[in-house]
Amino acid sequence: MSASRRPLHELDLLRLRAVTEPQMRPSGDAVAYVRTNIDESWNYRSQIVLVDALVGVAAFFGALMNWNFMLAGSASSNPVLFLVAVLLILAWKVAGYYGLDRFLLPMLGTPWRPGKAFRPAPSGA
Repeated sequence: MSASRRPLHELDLLRLRAVTEPQMRPSGDAVAYVRTNIDESWNYRSQIVLVDALVGVAAFFGALMNWNFMLAGSASSNPVLFLVAVLLILAWKVAGYYGLDRFLLPMLGTPWRPGKAFRPAPSGA
């Protein structure tokens, strides 16, 4: 049984997507990569895609580090970074809606309500 193949057309190149340059944040909570495609005018279009996980937790520990530096007497950009971290903590619900947290948080749950991964399986008889 032989299937007839359609010849490759130049417009098929418009459907190709290249994913390059994966980079992981040093804390390990996010991965960024570059996605490149070709538009109808034969121009290359590149987009940086950031995949975040546990934004609120990372922002909390970032705020804790910045608070420690401020208490130690450092007068650099730490107050501004502390404010950004607090805003991220307050916006955790929105950040979780758009990022990987949308799927990860219901699976992990919270300390007072375990997620799907930590619930015991129902025993059937």
